[in-house]
Amino acid sequence: MRDTLMGRRPADWDVACSAPPDAVEAIFPRTVPTGKRHGTVTVLYGGGSCEVTTYRLEGAYSDRRRPDGVRFTSSLEADLARRDFTVNAMAMDAAGNLTDPFGGREDIERRLIRCVGSPEERFSEDALRMLRALRFAAKLGFEIDGPTLAAISDCAPLASALSAERVAAELAGILASPRPDFAWALAGLGLLDKYLLPGRAVPAPQSALARLPIYARTAHFCAALESGGNITSTKSFLRALRFDARTVKTASAAAKILRSGSRDYKRLL
Repeated sequence: MRDTLMGRRPADWDVACSAPPDAVEAIFPRTVPTGKRHGTVTVLYGGGSCEVTTYRLEGAYSDRRRPDGVRFTSSLEADLARRDFTVNAMAMDAAGNLTDPFGGREDIERRLIRCVGSPEERFSEDALRMLRALRFAAKLGFEIDGPTLAAISDCAPLASALSAERVAAELAGILASPRPDFAWALAGLGLLDKYLLPGRAVPAPQSALARLPIYARTAHFCAALESGGNITSTKSFLRALRFDARTVKTASAAAKILRSGSRDYKRLL
């Protein structure tokens, strides 16, 4: 719904309903039990497919990543209440009627990323949501509302439990976005502390990052961290985050060029 309300064409649609998975399988002749235990069944039609998920409530998040269990519900509003951000907590029925119990449409108009309910609770459930907040803001050109931003700062230590691959994916998404300067917020808020040397201030955000070609942004970001004493080397930092070998090699060589004072980005191709 977020992209539709912003006048963008959605990459895909999430379909939700009150019918339990068994009923969905009974209605449609061709289905795949993709994640039936959690309420998701993939419906096959023609040459396409669509995931259909039953409205659900979630239990505790013991691993701060996924719920220990789910309970199905007939309430759409209850299902939307478990979402991360208000802009992702909306639904529209076949008649075009919008269900928006948490003010997501208004937040889109205000260009604001805001948690559904208590930010501290949302981040305690899934620490990746803190990084996702920054990536959504960077991708959409939004800002993060005050209480949500304050909660990210307070809950940042929870990010240390996230896998390197998940952190790397969010960092890469931010650097490839229209607002790559949010990568500095990722570091400045403490979300990368597990991979940075302690006791060093993170360099000030550099707006020039957005003017660079995407391939040079990772190198530029890492070179600034290395120059500031936040990391021992670009290579070790990217390896710790489990970036692929090509990115590690290319960014390390490029960061070396940058630290030499050169801005000859053609050499980085």
